[in-house]
Order: sequence, then C-alpha cells, then structure tokens
Amino acid sequence: MALSKIHVLRLDPYNMQHAWLIPNLIPRLIDVANAIDMAGAQMVPSLLSRLYAKDPAVIVMVAVTDKGDIKGQGCAVITDGKAFILHPKMDEPSANDAVGEMLHAIEAWAVERGAPVATLLTSREDPKWLKKYGYGTTQYVSTKSLLQPLSTQ
Repeated sequence: MALSKIHVLRLDPYNMQHAWLIPNLIPRLIDVANAIDMAGAQMVPSLLSRLYAKDPAVIVMVAVTDKGDIKGQGCAVITDGKAFILHPKMDEPSANDAVGEMLHAIEAWAVERGAPVATLLTSREDPKWLKKYGYGTTQYVSTKSLLQPLSTQ
C-alpha cells in the first residue's frame, strides 16, 4: 500500500478550517507531554491558552490527511530566548517527511524570534532519528543550533 501525503499546518485557532481540529488534538498533546513527564493535563491548557491569546512565543503544528484526520503534531514555546520543542510525533509514516516539515517550520519560527538553540523534549533517544534531523544528545536533552542556515530537508 502506498504511503499517503500528509499536509502540515501551523494551527491557527481563529481559522475556522483549523479550529475544529483542536478537540482531537488536545488528548494527543497531553499523551506526548505525559510521556516525557511534563504533566500534560496542566501543560496543554496553558499552551492552548497562549495560542488563543496569539502569544508569538507559541507554535502548534498539525499533520492532517486530505480528509482532515490528524496524523501527527508538534509544538514549541520560546522561554527566556530559548526554543523548547515538544517531540513532533506521527502515527505512521507518510509519503512526505511530515516530521521533518514540522521541525523545519518550528525551527524557522524560532530563528525569526531570535532563538539561538532549539531544545528537543522527547521521551526516547533514537540516535538515528536525532541524527536525521541534526540533533545531538547532551545530558539526555537533545539540542540543535539554529545559528546555521536551516536545511530544506
């Protein structure tokens, strides 16, 4: 069976084509946050309230099918000038590199806001995955310099 193309969108809760995704996105974000001991039940409402308040230091990405089913998500915040990315996750492989597209969009957003480093918060360490996206492990925290030109992979 051929892999399907997934569309990667920056979530805008005031765009009616995006807003209906939020109820299905909430438990997915909570699960990812809980997997890395971030108290998802507290973190996600805070993240979404900042998104609704149009906080420029918050970004939420969703990966959807042509039918609008969520197949993946990623989000990040900038705190004290540093970007913290909650591990972008996909349910299944896609024809395009949706995780790479989400990471690239988040990294570009972070660079626009002056963040020199991205810190990837993840529940697991997969050296092959980290290398593919340019991250390295330092004390079990994965980081990537954003001072270099962003790759288009």
